[in-house]
Amino acid sequence: MIGIYNNNPEISLTPRRQEIFEKYNKIIQYGRQNPVWFIENILRIPLMDYQKYVIMGTWTAEEAVWLMGRGSGKSFLGGVYITARSLLYPNHRTYIMTGTADMSKE
Repeated sequence: MIGIYNNNPEISLTPRRQEIFEKYNKIIQYGRQNPVWFIENILRIPLMDYQKYVIMGTWTAEEAVWLMGRGSGKSFLGGVYITARSLLYPNHRTYIMTGTADMSKE
């Protein structure tokens, strides 16, 4: 859940601005609960069924390993997953582990 904190009482939100924030908050909350919907409807990236299954299985896990075959789209799916996760959760960190440091940077 996103909390809105206003540390400076001199700054006030207009009703219109607060309405916009509430709409964004609803989209973010729904996207956190339904990441596949967020990716397909907000990011406009169509996913195949196995990609949806991988994302849903990984979304709530603390640690995850994707053991997928060659040419199955791990890099693409990883980019989509990291993008969605970073947009929906502030201060999100993702670590990519590979055989060498150069591969994970790439």
